[in-house]
Amino acid sequence: MTKNLHKLPRQGSPFQRKALALAIGGSITLAFAGGAFAQATTGTIHGTVPVAPNETIQISGTGGFNRTITVGPSGTYSLTLPVGIYTVSLLQNGSVVKTRQNVSPAAGGSVAVDFARTANAANVQTLSTVNVVATAIPSIDVTTTNMVTTTTAKQLEALPLSRSSGSIALLAPGVSAGAPMLNAGGMMGAGGGPLGSQLLVFGGASVAENAYYVDGMNTTDQLTGQGGITMPYGSLLQQQTFTSGYGAKYGRSIGGVINQIGKSGSNEWHFGARAIWEPSSWRSAPVNQYYDNPLYTQATLGDGFNPSQAAGQPRTIRSSDTSQLTVYDAYVSGPIIKNKLTFFLSAEQSLESGGIASTLAAGQKTFFHNHAPKIYAKINWNINENNQLSISGLQNSEKSWS
Repeated sequence: MTKNLHKLPRQGSPFQRKALALAIGGSITLAFAGGAFAQATTGTIHGTVPVAPNETIQISGTGGFNRTITVGPSGTYSLTLPVGIYTVSLLQNGSVVKTRQNVSPAAGGSVAVDFARTANAANVQTLSTVNVVATAIPSIDVTTTNMVTTTTAKQLEALPLSRSSGSIALLAPGVSAGAPMLNAGGMMGAGGGPLGSQLLVFGGASVAENAYYVDGMNTTDQLTGQGGITMPYGSLLQQQTFTSGYGAKYGRSIGGVINQIGKSGSNEWHFGARAIWEPSSWRSAPVNQYYDNPLYTQATLGDGFNPSQAAGQPRTIRSSDTSQLTVYDAYVSGPIIKNKLTFFLSAEQSLESGGIASTLAAGQKTFFHNHAPKIYAKINWNINENNQLSISGLQNSEKSWS
């Protein structure tokens, strides 16, 4: 369920926008097939292990998830599960033999976790020469037509990006910044979209031909089709940017798709808070714009020539513009019932203000203020060994005035 509220401003009043989204997803794993529904929010962990008696694979992690599956007679295993961060352990006779940590499958994708046989010390041989043969050409996945760039929370910690889904999407090939199309009220947010988000162009399509998803729920703005509801930056576990070749489950879009998946709680308590301050004096000044048409001259235009628009004359003065940004965010997560019911809750408040030159005359500015709070919550319920229910709630708001 998605609800968008747009309030058109009266003269001199603030412009307020609010959007709400609620996503309810269920995952049903079939014991005979290992498949699952809601593939927009699930991935697969699979691999091979040395064949031995009484072997099992234990996978535990996000949302209190904990499953133990039997290794097949050929030494293979596979399990489809909600996207998250997991620990995969190989057990023999109930005892842990090997463990792989921080395993995170991409949404709709898979990750291989293989366990090699442990060499017996009595059988170890000393080799005089070891030849390693490899190829630098990566393998091509011929099982899908998706052209997708997946960005994880771990990568976002190291990437110098603006804190928005649009900045992440611009990392994908074929994606560029777009200009907003005015809505019925003749206004858009400071960032372009109805909620102030950055608008994007995928492969030349218009900014109104994209789709935005959060936890498998379509959160595209229903009124204009431009932009959508997005989660707080610190709540993002994965973002997939589809540029082409995506399936029918991402319908009603011919441009691109941004699919965000939020973090979940676990059996351990976690909490944190952060404040980001970007004062105007620490930001670089915008660049002035100048006329540059060399054919705009008295000789070519005659009486229609305006000397103030000749090449080299200033068109807009932006070097005196100012803006400052403050962002507050916090989160808390943990178990409600251990191994059964977990939650994740986060909030973000973005405050931006400044002044923009309104004319070429020095000192004349239009001052602006933008407040953009976001709230995200997720509850995971492990109903039984084969079923899990996930409920996500998300709210974006924007209030701007000058």
